[in-house]
Amino acid sequence: MLAASVGVCMLAGALLLSPSETAEANRISVGPADASTRLYPMLDGRMSAPREVALTVPQALMSASPMLASNYSVDSVLHHRRSASEDDFIDTVPGPEAILSPVDILETPESQAEPIVANAAEWRSFQVQSGDSMSRIFDRAGVDGKTLKRLLDNVSNKEWTRLYPGEELDFAFDADNNFVALQLRRSKLETWLIKEDVHERFALEKIVVEPDSMVTYAEGKIKTSLFLDGKAAGLSDKLIMELANLFGWDVDFVLDIRKGDSFRVMYEKQFLDGKHIADGPILAAEFVNQGKSYAAVRYKSATGQVDYYTPEGASVKKAFLRSPVDFARISSPFNLQRRHPILHKIRAHNGTDYAAARGTPIKATGDGRVVVLEKQRGYGNVVVVQHGSGITTLYAHMNNFRKGIRIGSKVRQGDVIGYVGSTGLATGPHLHFEFRVNGAPKNPVTVALPVARPVPKKERPQFANIATTLVSQLNREANAHQLVMNNGKDSQSDL
Repeated sequence: MLAASVGVCMLAGALLLSPSETAEANRISVGPADASTRLYPMLDGRMSAPREVALTVPQALMSASPMLASNYSVDSVLHHRRSASEDDFIDTVPGPEAILSPVDILETPESQAEPIVANAAEWRSFQVQSGDSMSRIFDRAGVDGKTLKRLLDNVSNKEWTRLYPGEELDFAFDADNNFVALQLRRSKLETWLIKEDVHERFALEKIVVEPDSMVTYAEGKIKTSLFLDGKAAGLSDKLIMELANLFGWDVDFVLDIRKGDSFRVMYEKQFLDGKHIADGPILAAEFVNQGKSYAAVRYKSATGQVDYYTPEGASVKKAFLRSPVDFARISSPFNLQRRHPILHKIRAHNGTDYAAARGTPIKATGDGRVVVLEKQRGYGNVVVVQHGSGITTLYAHMNNFRKGIRIGSKVRQGDVIGYVGSTGLATGPHLHFEFRVNGAPKNPVTVALPVARPVPKKERPQFANIATTLVSQLNREANAHQLVMNNGKDSQSDL
């Protein structure tokens, strides 16, 4: 189990795991009599619609962080509605100590509330089809081009003109059939409204609905793959990818995974009007790979930056991703004495080949600037990114480059720069990836990756308290989960 006592700069004790022996027992919900789990909304001892979530907070968190303490009352339950923003994490972090009693209940907002447009007599809805443009939809709605031009002239933020198939646009008309407002439903949580302001100019207003959230726990063991066993544990595709990205700095989920590896994750589920609409961020997680434990907790800094750190305060991120392609297989490793499969002679293989389906996205493994983007005879379509400290990365045999990328383009870690192909001297679709330091090739799989910045020194005390809270909560959830699994086994044995 993870140690629950974090010092100012480090967590005391080793990071050990005591996982369930099955991946199927994914999420648990126990009654209020079980003090080990207080994460789910309850009503008279039964599960109620997930509108509010009762959270707990430790005394240490309150004393160390007045900013957080103002949101809690010891010996009371705070029913707190969570924000849709991933930045709203720290002020509702669950804790391992006192159960809290009700001091406030926030009403659940109505989803997709009809925007107030005083002179709107009728709303007409139109769904965006593939190939649609804003002018085409305005034509279908019976709104002339002059009105569209007026909207374009008035609203400086042109993001509203970007359309995606499946979205809905609602046009409002007055009693005389004159256009008065436009509503774009960007998601279940966000609607954009364009209507005239007091100066008779069209203005854009973003209407954001805050969902309710419920903290949820899942765990499992690797039997076949992270994807399949993550699904068996009840994780969505999105959460599985987030988990892989979180620990992808230290674990190559193509090369390093072994049967018996395990994972634990505590995350949010978001609800609107009692319906599950999305999975929120991961709050804390642990992955055990070949007996070595990797842990991460979510933390929001004083400047508002949200990131993940080890319980000791080191960033889980390195300066570079270990692999530029998700869930691909290594078809040819780094080998300076390799015989070339096409030329049939010894030629150093200065990188690693990742076999993947044609069109698979290729991601920049670190922040940098594109210095080469061209088609070469051997490498085919190739991109070279220049990073700091004399490091360059090379991506070859691309099917095509990402639209808009060019020499001089700045890329961030994780940005898609191209797509897997077989251009150049290639026997099939794959990515050839090279990692060079001062011009010398290094094995991308084994090279020591530079470490990113840790928690700022002045924030270490606050971080330590928050890390303690999350680690304790994760451990308690694991214990309760194991108890439920053991009880289930005992019940079956009695039959």
